[in-house]
Amino acid sequence: MEAWLTPAVLWMIIGLLLMVLELALSVFVLLFIGAGAILTGVLLWMGVDISQPWQWALTGISSLFFIVVFRPMMKRSMDNSTKGFEEHHGQIVPVMERITPNTPGIVLYKGARWRAVSEENETLEVGSKAVIVQCKGLELHVKAA
Repeated sequence: MEAWLTPAVLWMIIGLLLMVLELALSVFVLLFIGAGAILTGVLLWMGVDISQPWQWALTGISSLFFIVVFRPMMKRSMDNSTKGFEEHHGQIVPVMERITPNTPGIVLYKGARWRAVSEENETLEVGSKAVIVQCKGLELHVKAA
């Protein structure tokens, strides 16, 4: 292993990768697992001697703590931040990634890629147009235009 590639650095890299993956997937859990991994990495970097099994345990326990404590607060904050979104109701957006009744896809809205769910259990193909019906957190609910 390279001299700079210590377990502390590996945990921090894993944490950052999970947080970046959260941006792409918007599952709202990977952020907290990433924070747990970064916490483990920081403790190791500070010189706290933790065996590998306890590193996994610390990451899991701290991730669970972050999910239980902070996720509900952040979800409420995100839900509240979409109040007033009604002004965007009815906006037509292009479908960038196929949306099916069971699988969310991606639409382009105001220059940003948004996770989108079919409001009326219909399939929307790439290149088709969709209408924004509502916004829940970081997810747009759309129907065919």
